[in-house]
Amino acid sequence: MSFLSRLNIIPQFPTYPGPYDVGSFELEIPASSLEPASKASPPDANVETVQFRFFYPAEKSDSANTTGWFGNTAKKPIRWLPEPYQREYLSGYARFLGVSSGFAEIVSYLPRALYYISLPATANAPLLGEKSQEFRFPTMVFSHGLGGTRLAYSHICGSIASYGVIVVVPEHRDGSGPVSFVKVPTKKTAHVSGGKPEAGEPGINESSAKAEAKEANGRVQVDYRTYPHQVSEETENGRNKQLELRLWELNLIYSALSKIDVGKVPEDTIMSGDEEEIKEGTIGPEAKKLLSTFKGKLDVKEPGKLIWAGHSFGAATMIQFLKSIYYPPPKNSSIKPLFTPDTSLPSNSLDALSLDKQITATSPLLLLDPWCLPLLGKRTSHLFKQPLPQISNNPSRVLVNMSEEFFRWKENLRGVKRILSPNPGQKRGTPHHEIFEKWDEAEAEDIGGTAAQNEMSKYFHPDNDLLSPTLPSAVESASAPDQGGQIIPPTATPSPTPEKQHGRHHVAKNGEPRFYYVKKSAHLSQSDFGILFPVVVRRAENPQRILDLNVRATIQWLREAGYSDRLAKTENFEELVHGLRLNGDDDKDQDKEEAKNKNKEGDWRIWEEGDAGVEGWERIDLEETDIPDDVKT
Repeated sequence: MSFLSRLNIIPQFPTYPGPYDVGSFELEIPASSLEPASKASPPDANVETVQFRFFYPAEKSDSANTTGWFGNTAKKPIRWLPEPYQREYLSGYARFLGVSSGFAEIVSYLPRALYYISLPATANAPLLGEKSQEFRFPTMVFSHGLGGTRLAYSHICGSIASYGVIVVVPEHRDGSGPVSFVKVPTKKTAHVSGGKPEAGEPGINESSAKAEAKEANGRVQVDYRTYPHQVSEETENGRNKQLELRLWELNLIYSALSKIDVGKVPEDTIMSGDEEEIKEGTIGPEAKKLLSTFKGKLDVKEPGKLIWAGHSFGAATMIQFLKSIYYPPPKNSSIKPLFTPDTSLPSNSLDALSLDKQITATSPLLLLDPWCLPLLGKRTSHLFKQPLPQISNNPSRVLVNMSEEFFRWKENLRGVKRILSPNPGQKRGTPHHEIFEKWDEAEAEDIGGTAAQNEMSKYFHPDNDLLSPTLPSAVESASAPDQGGQIIPPTATPSPTPEKQHGRHHVAKNGEPRFYYVKKSAHLSQSDFGILFPVVVRRAENPQRILDLNVRATIQWLREAGYSDRLAKTENFEELVHGLRLNGDDDKDQDKEEAKNKNKEGDWRIWEEGDAGVEGWERIDLEETDIPDDVKT
């Protein structure tokens, strides 16, 4: 580690908490080399590839991997800002977080130093071996939120991988990231969306050069697109376009994983760090050798085994994706679904499981701070009314981890509770739920619901939370900084404590989703920003502990979902989570409790409450307390 690194000039990641080393590489694959589950045309003709990064348990490296100034001296380090476009990503992050944010201040003082932030993972490391021939690693696909990239959640994804999970992270090229670059077959000048756009589609009200895609070394540049965080025609059209592209990307990534699992490398695949590809224009032998080790190791052969996950907009993406595959398209011909699998297509030319058979009522679903607004449009409301596939028979296959910041945003919390309920589409009959029911009126209007949309536009914005009063508007407008494209929940009075919610201590049962939040945590705490730039995430304390709690809950949840024999064993929960202590203060009482539960496996205490539970980790009551008893689900 260099002298400058020891001075902490460069933000650094802690090591991953699990017992395995972590390897990582990324792939970019032309859509034409993959087999989609739908006959529909690509939503954006200029997004001709899918790009995603692998985090996976790896063989131990002979030389220690560091996250200092020069990173790993044995191999090229994995930079947090994607190379070679670090300047563009840094500029995009500053725009997303707002020019008045702490991040912009850091950038102004140490712009180039941030280029050297490195992951505690080894680039292109060999996949962990010494497993039986039939062994398959639990496999997760993780969708990023607004302002995210394939690397913006590297610590939580790498931490999960350090326990034995292969985590695949797409970079969505829908304008939700700070910036992205799409490799194109030939150099050309293009726009991200062609033709005459509707209000809210790319090309309208864009803050980034009218969504112009700039030519850069044979790549199309996709800039961040800003839409209002409230219901409007502009927001609906814009978020629908983004969701449409995200679902298309996910379906192609599933095709890519299926090919890799049977030992096929899709044509014209590019792997990060592949020097032979750079010289010859085709994937090199070392990259092919690495991909060949994943043959038969991805958990994509058995229905309901692939794990789906996402944060914020990524969580909304996964909700929409699973429902789009699981449920038939709407009978109302006026509703155009964002994605519909075509069952008339052959599953594929390989011995692989089709997407519609992979997604079942047993599919594990991890939702981090779900954001409901993108699911409230005319093209999404028919699926919003449907329950998650897991809720009827396997509700414990759903884990929802919230930040306290989003837990306090009651408007959004009501939406999340509806999503987790057996009947999200049932009328609740109160003003607090009008936002989730107005689309019924909108669909009924011959003119397309314009009046209902105008009425809705005042709802579902953090500043209009009906139960969480914000600062007076005059004060807020005078003091609020430029927040860029972030979702900023209201500065509100605290939500009820779990004790006030359900009146007594309660242990979550297998008959309901796991639904928790971390105290003193912020929306960005579940991303890398909490670890790297705590000055930016101002409503959070102890960022490493926040991520540790999210990871440990995820691993315990996966154990209980049937992956226990394929995950690394862990020590006592209270010994491994940074800064953790139990709610009870009496050591003797804790010793008695430990003796009573010594035969329980894993981090079982994460689901306990009261003195037996984990401090700062609270269950959220699923009961919708603000609706009449006769309409409760």
